[in-house]
Amino acid sequence: MPLQSGCRGVWGVAALALLVALAAPARALETLKAEAIETIMSDATLQGSMSDGTPLNEYYDPDGTLRGVDFTGTWSVEDDTLCVERAGPESRVCYGVGGNELAIFWVLEGKIVGQGAVLRGNVNTQ
Repeated sequence: MPLQSGCRGVWGVAALALLVALAAPARALETLKAEAIETIMSDATLQGSMSDGTPLNEYYDPDGTLRGVDFTGTWSVEDDTLCVERAGPESRVCYGVGGNELAIFWVLEGKIVGQGAVLRGNVNTQ
């Protein structure tokens, strides 16, 4: 009987720890600072997708030009966010950026809204 009591005690502590962990607020997504965003995105192609399934295949020219397969826009880094602007009304959006030199994710209002692989240079030109 003491063994069962001890097992229940261990499982009870584990269950309590799990409940506490699940009840704790989620840590905010860690995003990069302006200098890191600039270094990663300048002269790079991002290939991936947005959370709604929209494919991404965009080149971030060091001169601030953003080139997609069927569009041209601009990009800049402001206040530790990556701002992109395409043609059309309300087309400017600024994202938090997480990740590293190989892969990034975009954050908007605390949620990951896009992700992709970072490739050096403009891989869309031959």
